[in-house]
Amino acid sequence: MKLIKVGETTASKKRVHFLCVDASDGMTPETGEAGGQPELSWNGGAYTSVGIGVLVDLGDGNYYAELTDGVLATTGVTIHPRYKSANTLEAVGTPVQVVAFDPDDAAKLGLTNLDATMSSRGTADPGDAMALIADAVDDTSVEDYSKFMADVSALALEASIIALNDFDPASDTVAHVTLVDTTTTNTDMRGTDSAALAETALSNTVWTNAKAAFLDGAISGVAAAVWDKLTSALTTAGSIGKLIVDYLDAAISDIPAGSGSIILSASSRTITIEGGEAVNGNGDIEITRDDDTDIRFTWEDEDITGCTIYLTVRENMSSTSADDDDAVFQVVADLTTPESGIFTFSIGKDETDAADIDTRYWYDIQSIDENGKVTTILKKVRLTVSGDVTRRRTTAD
Repeated sequence: MKLIKVGETTASKKRVHFLCVDASDGMTPETGEAGGQPELSWNGGAYTSVGIGVLVDLGDGNYYAELTDGVLATTGVTIHPRYKSANTLEAVGTPVQVVAFDPDDAAKLGLTNLDATMSSRGTADPGDAMALIADAVDDTSVEDYSKFMADVSALALEASIIALNDFDPASDTVAHVTLVDTTTTNTDMRGTDSAALAETALSNTVWTNAKAAFLDGAISGVAAAVWDKLTSALTTAGSIGKLIVDYLDAAISDIPAGSGSIILSASSRTITIEGGEAVNGNGDIEITRDDDTDIRFTWEDEDITGCTIYLTVRENMSSTSADDDDAVFQVVADLTTPESGIFTFSIGKDETDAADIDTRYWYDIQSIDENGKVTTILKKVRLTVSGDVTRRRTTAD
C-alpha cells in the first residue's frame, strides 16, 4: 500500500501503477494501453473513473496514472484502483491510503510537533534516579528486582509504623473520634507492652519469612499460571496465546536471515534469487485467498530450459517425506523465459483453500533438470494467506 500525504499536489507523488498482461495467457505484457481509463473505489464505494487520470506507458506492460487533488483531500481515505480493457486481464493498481503526515519527510514526517531533534533535549541519565532509589533502600543496585521491591515495601511499612508510634492520644486527634487516654503502660499502637517485641517484630524473622513466601512463591506461581494459560487455553486465532504458540515454534537460529518481507501486489510480483537467497528481501510472500496470484522468480545467471520447478508449501520448516505427502499444496512453475532463468507460479483458490487464514507456513523451491538432478533454489521461506476477498471479474463487451 502506498501512503500519500493529505492535500498532496506533486504529480509524481500521486501516481499509482498497473501491470497489464494479455487476457489470453495471463502472462504476456500487454502494450498499447496508453490512454486507457482506469477506475478507482474510494473507501469501499462503487468503482468510478472520476478522480484518476489515463494510463501512461512505462514499457513492458507497466503503466501509471495520476490521482486528482480531489480524492486526496481527506485524511484516512483508502483508494483501490483497477484497469480492464478488451485485451487485458483486470489489473489491480497500487492501493493508496491518505495520511496526515508526509511519508517523504525523513526528518519529522511533516509534523509540526516534531520541531526539534532528540539530541537537543535534556541529557539526564535515568540511571541517576535509580541510583538514588538504591541508596534510599540500602541497595548497591536495583538489578535484583525482587529484593528491590521487598525493600521498598518494607520501607513504606516501617514509615507507617513510625507514624503510628508517634501518635499521642492525649494531644493528637482523629476526625469524628473522641479519644480517652486510659493506657498507663503501653502507648505503642502495635498493642504490646513488650518494648523489644514492639520495636523489632516486623523487621525480624516473621516479616522476613512473610516477604520471602510472597515474593518467591506467589509471584512466581502467578507468572507460571499466566504462561500456561496463554500457551494452552487461548487458541482463538489472533489471541496472544495463539500467536505465541504459532510464532515460537522453532529456534531463532533456524530462521533464515533476511532484510525484509516481499508483500506481493500488482506492482511487486518478482523475487530475484542468487546463490540460494532472495536478493531483494528474504523472499517472504503474502497472498490473498480468492485472488489468482502470479509470482515471478528470476534465478540469476541460470538457464532452466527443460527443467521442472516446484513450489511446495508446508506447515513446518523441514520435512522427512520423500513424496511431499505432508505438503499443504504444491504447484509447478511455467517457464516464462527459461534462457534467462525466469519462471512463474500461478496460485489460485484451489491452492489457498488448503491453507488457514493468517497462519504462517514455509515454502521451498526445487528444480529437476532433464538429467534428474535436483537443485534447491530457495528454502525455509515464509508464506501467509490473508483473508477472503470478494472476487471481481470483468468481461469485455
